[in-house]
Amino acid sequence: MERLVAVHTPIVNPEEHDQLLFDDEQFSRSRLYFWMLGSLATFIDMMEESKLICERLEKHVRELYPDTSRLSEQETKALRAMEPHINSLVQAMKRATTLQERVKALRDGVSTLVYCVTV
Repeated sequence: MERLVAVHTPIVNPEEHDQLLFDDEQFSRSRLYFWMLGSLATFIDMMEESKLICERLEKHVRELYPDTSRLSEQETKALRAMEPHINSLVQAMKRATTLQERVKALRDGVSTLVYCVTV
C-alpha cells in the first residue's frame, strides 16, 4: 500500500507529491484513497483483535501454570514465541496507522482541490 501512494518519494520530490493530490475524470485517486482507508481500518482491527487474543492466551496460561517448569518444552517455546509476535503486531499496527493518517491527508487534499476547482 505504501508503494501505491509512494509516501516516501514525494517528500524529496514536490512534483510527485503534487501528482498525489490531483484526480482524473474517473476519480481514480479518490477511489484509491477510500479503498486504502477502508482496508487499513479492517487490517488494523484484525491485528488489534489478534494481539488481544494472544495477550489473553498468554495471561491465561501464566495464571494456570505460574510454575512454567511444569510445561513441556514445546509449550514453553510457544509461550516464549508469543511476545515477539505480539510486538510484531504492535509495530505493524503503528505502521498501518501512520499510513492511514498519510492517506487521509492525501484524500483531504484531493477533496479540497476538487472543491476549490469546482467553486
